[in-house]
Amino acid sequence: MRKGGPMGRLARMWNRENAVPKLIAFVLAVLLWFVAGAGTTDTPSSVLAPSAKVIHGVAVQVLYDEGVVVAVGGQPQVDLTLRGTRLDLMSPLLGGIRAFVDARGLGAGVYELPVQLENVPSGIIYDPVYATVRLERAASRQIQVTVRTTGTPKSGFAVGTMSSSPAQVTVSGPAEEVNRVAAVVAQVSVDGAVQPVKGRVPVAAVDSQGHSITGLRIEPDSVDLAVAVDAQSKVVPVTVELRNAPAGDLAVESWSVQPSKVTVTGPPDVLSRIDQVTGMVDVSGTTGDRTFTVHLRVPDGVRAIQPETIQVAVHVVPGKTTKAARVPVRVVGLEAGAQATVNPPEVSVTISGSTSHIAAMHASDLTATVDVTGQGPGTYRLPVAVKAPPWATLADVPSVQVTITAPSPAQSAGGGSG
Repeated sequence: MRKGGPMGRLARMWNRENAVPKLIAFVLAVLLWFVAGAGTTDTPSSVLAPSAKVIHGVAVQVLYDEGVVVAVGGQPQVDLTLRGTRLDLMSPLLGGIRAFVDARGLGAGVYELPVQLENVPSGIIYDPVYATVRLERAASRQIQVTVRTTGTPKSGFAVGTMSSSPAQVTVSGPAEEVNRVAAVVAQVSVDGAVQPVKGRVPVAAVDSQGHSITGLRIEPDSVDLAVAVDAQSKVVPVTVELRNAPAGDLAVESWSVQPSKVTVTGPPDVLSRIDQVTGMVDVSGTTGDRTFTVHLRVPDGVRAIQPETIQVAVHVVPGKTTKAARVPVRVVGLEAGAQATVNPPEVSVTISGSTSHIAAMHASDLTATVDVTGQGPGTYRLPVAVKAPPWATLADVPSVQVTITAPSPAQSAGGGSG
């Protein structure tokens, strides 16, 4: 069969003469056909006409010698004017353009540097543009992390040891700002906590006034915190008070306490006022040595006592001795400037105990007080409180008559209590 005809001749011509330029022209024609078919009124000649496009607010990367200087003032932005054909300026590749300035090799100062572009599509040119760059001397410091807590733990608990991992961070940036850093703070809330608080928290650089310093690089920018929250406790001795007396002519010679110390738990302000815990032992009717299980008296505000009970072993001996003693009465709770007289000024009390205790007793072992707190001028019959050694049994403690006279106006203005 004969190969020929118009199409055959066209194919032979395409293969022989300038095939590549003809292919480019064909593709361009197809592209222009698609542009026209998309509903635009542009003609092929207008699409290929020179044009310009302005891109506003292009971020400019600053290249500089890290560790020597640092760029400050934020990332510069410029407006770029791109030129090319209208078809070139329609290219989606324009979104990949990267703008930068090269400040490497420059020291601290302010510079106007030419903006350079990367990834510019073929056929696009751009108008020269400059960016203002401020460089400052760089500095770097290692700073210990300061752990700070907010809020307060639950009543009876307190913040204990605090630690961060890592314990130090590196702060870098403009030398002037780095030198302002007084602390790097990691903050965590312990409000209502009853157990250790752990977690990863961000760190912040602050100045001597506690104000945050921004624009610095902190590595790492967060740390792992461990804050101990423990029950606030205090170890105090146990004292024993004996009530009443053994049977017949018996007397308490000695006693021992196990344990002799206990741990009290509570708020710090309560614990600061506690220096001992008291157990009361009623020995009335005891006919021989005996061990008592005693529940300790819980002071106001204390959350817990550990242990709650103690063992008191009481040693009883025959030979109870009774002695009368006269004790001066001291007035307490008197308003400042007021005067008080006590009638009688001494009280006679009967004290009983073992023969050895009575023989070793001194007058200073007994004190007597009468409390007039809240009492104004006048005459009152008030009970006397006698303090005696714990082994002693007291009897016949009388009351006394107390006469209070008012302070003078000047003395009353001074306030206070005796």
